Amino acid sequence: MRTTLMFLLIFIFINHAHAQEYSGRLTDNKTGTPLEYASIGIIGTSIGTVSNEHGVFAISLPKEYEEDTLRVSHLGYEPFTMQLSDFKSQYDKQNIIIELQQKTEHIDEIIVRTTKASVKKLGNDFPPKRSWSSFGNGLGYEVATLMKLNNSPVFIDSAEISIIEHNYDSLICRVNIYEMNDTTIGKNIISQAYKLVVHKNEITDKIYLDISHLNLRVENDFLLSMEVLNESPSTSIKYVSKRRGEQSYVRFASEGYWERSNLKLGICCYVSSVK
Repeated sequence: MRTTLMFLLIFIFINHAHAQEYSGRLTDNKTGTPLEYASIGIIGTSIGTVSNEHGVFAISLPKEYEEDTLRVSHLGYEPFTMQLSDFKSQYDKQNIIIELQQKTEHIDEIIVRTTKASVKKLGNDFPPKRSWSSFGNGLGYEVATLMKLNNSPVFIDSAEISIIEHNYDSLICRVNIYEMNDTTIGKNIISQAYKLVVHKNEITDKIYLDISHLNLRVENDFLLSMEVLNESPSTSIKYVSKRRGEQSYVRFASEGYWERSNLKLGICCYVSSVK
């Protein structure tokens, strides 16, 4: 009995030493405003989370990643990056305050749309409820599908994500659009957060988001994604899926690495041509 208890204590001690919990709050460096749904994670790993609506976060930081980089990012703000070992030596485990600086705004070229531009759909527009797949749904969990262009610039007008069901009372998610350079997934080109709240009894076949007012102009392939911003319940989100279609991707945590999915997810968008 004493031997079993000793091994149990050693196991708990080792786990505590290798994965320590850090918590705090993210704010605007000038106004002190809490930054909701910011991404916090170790770059290129499955370690990451998202701040809540009050800017509060909690993250477990394993010792084996101390040579890697911790990054905090939020749309419209300069990212905060620091080697994990330096972060642990500089900050206490609790009541951490990380202040982010707003990005300098640039005046973009004004592009005028024609009223007679042709419209087409990109991605995977699958028949509703034909088949589905369950994917994870923790904070910062993200699924995406490739939108292919034929070297023809377009405006992105709207996004559609096909979900059959979820186990949240209210699913909170965010739509992101990433540059795609050959096989490399680049930066998010949406300059402001677009949060969606989907109640369990409101699900039909698709989540729809009109973003035509952003005048998002793209010239190359891009990824359209949905990122989960809720704490995880007991079951996964069910997406409409098929074996064939445009390539889909998944990543398990904010700031983590993307993996190719064997299944193609029902994520698509409408675009209009640039005249």
